[in-house]
Formats: sequence, structure tokens, C-alpha cells
Amino acid sequence: TDYTTHFRGVEYKTCRTGVVSLTALFDPVEIDNTIVTRATLHNVDYFNNLELGEGDEISVAKMNEIIPAVLDNTTRSNTYKLIKKCPSCDTELIIKNTGTANVLYCPNENCPSRSLAKFTHFVSKNCMDIRGLSEKTLEALISHDFLHTYKDIYHLSGHRQALTRLEGMGEKSVSTL
Repeated sequence: TDYTTHFRGVEYKTCRTGVVSLTALFDPVEIDNTIVTRATLHNVDYFNNLELGEGDEISVAKMNEIIPAVLDNTTRSNTYKLIKKCPSCDTELIIKNTGTANVLYCPNENCPSRSLAKFTHFVSKNCMDIRGLSEKTLEALISHDFLHTYKDIYHLSGHRQALTRLEGMGEKSVSTL
């Protein structure tokens, strides 16, 4: 079953690979006892095929009863334009073909969002499984110049005093880390 709502815009997030993910934002709609306000737009091709414009009437549903998706756009005003610059580093975005689809891509290897996402992936349970290094903590460590490379994670003890002075990082948090 699909539900009708109105498209309001796109949220952009630069991932560790440089791909900029596109998430549709729309007026709240109840689907299977859940209020839904966003759904993935997959890639540039999917976005273009929907011919979206702010206020357009769209159909949304939960795929496999879990993942919200935009199925159709009945208005098709085609007035909403994708951003041209990375939301994180302001680098000019390019459209890159992945072999299966066209995606928005940030070519800046030093993009802060890409760096944060790489560190988040590195410390995740599926990789090094380093507990106590949440995305928020990693963001603070990167922004305060404690982390530049993965190797830096293993030398944080050398910055113990400075780390305890960071907001949200007390002696116990630093010791656990």
C-alpha cells in the first residue's frame, strides 16, 4: 500500500567513499503505525526519474514493510535542483557513474565528512571494534586535531591531559578510551 504526501526537499550527506547520499524529505505520513518523514532517493538517476519539485504530491511506501521509499511523483513539476557543492567542504560535486547508476560525488579526499565517515567505519564493530569511539567523539577528536590517520587512534594516550579538557570527555571517558 502506498500513501500520499508532499515533497519538501532533499537532505545530503557525504559518505566515506565520497558519494553524497540523497534523502527525500516530505510531510509526515503514517505508514504501518509509524510516522515517516524521509526516504532514500538511491542515486541521481532515481532522483531525476521522479522529476521532483517542492510541494509535489508523491507516493511513499515501506519496502519489505521496513524501508521507506518514494514510489512516484504525481505532480512532476521537475523544479527541484540538486546541490552543486559538497555540503561538508564546499568542493564542486561531480556526477560519477558507479557501473550501475550515476551518483553525486565529492572528489575531495580531505573532505571532513569523508574523513569522519572513514574513521567511524574503521572503529565500527565490523572492523576494529573499538568501543568508546562514537561518531560524536570521533568528530571532536578530528576537529581538535587529535586524529589525522588511523594510527593516531592508538596514540591518544599521549594526549590524556588535553583530552580530559574536551567537552563531554572526563577522566573516566578518557581512561575507558
